Amino acid sequence: GSLCIVDPVRNVFFAKGVPTFFLLLFYYMFLYVSSMSLDVFNCDEIVSMDGESVSDGFQYLRSEPSLRCNTGNTIGFGYGPLAPYAIATTIGYSVGFPCLLAWIFFADRNHAKIHIDQLLRAQLTGASYDTNPHFAFRKAFGDLYYRYRPEHWYWMVVIVARKLAIVLTALLFRKNATIQMCMILLVMFLAYAAQVRCSPYMSE
Repeated sequence: GSLCIVDPVRNVFFAKGVPTFFLLLFYYMFLYVSSMSLDVFNCDEIVSMDGESVSDGFQYLRSEPSLRCNTGNTIGFGYGPLAPYAIATTIGYSVGFPCLLAWIFFADRNHAKIHIDQLLRAQLTGASYDTNPHFAFRKAFGDLYYRYRPEHWYWMVVIVARKLAIVLTALLFRKNATIQMCMILLVMFLAYAAQVRCSPYMSE
């Protein structure tokens, strides 16, 4: 189905680029906020200098070892008092934001508008209602895709997916720093290879 939004031409909220402002704000905060929310589940046993775990058998928050995990909640993992909020943030923001971007970019009506708008931009035109039938859409959402070539207008979704993959990799492989580093490097290498192959950015 298509993304149902009010026509930006008749709506100051869209015409002034208000949605873009908040979407870009979420985009630039994505790595930090996602990392902080998942850090609530980054628990492990405290290890002494000689490599032996402490005898109490409990796990503690790595970012704040004075806080014991798996207590004070019914979830069974993470730091109890913050776990419900962290889960809500992870689902609503870390997963929800990429889904929202994908919804905006890949909706049938929008994907055609973005492609045509970028073709016009590549020809250094389309900066007015007279020269661009989708100029209102450019004003509303143009900052999300103006950097990318017409055939790769969706690249912001790829970047956000890369950031999410880095955060998840850091959490999933936290028990072994060597494997963690190797997996993060693998994610970065794959992202780099994709960028080199696709060359998604628009030339100046």
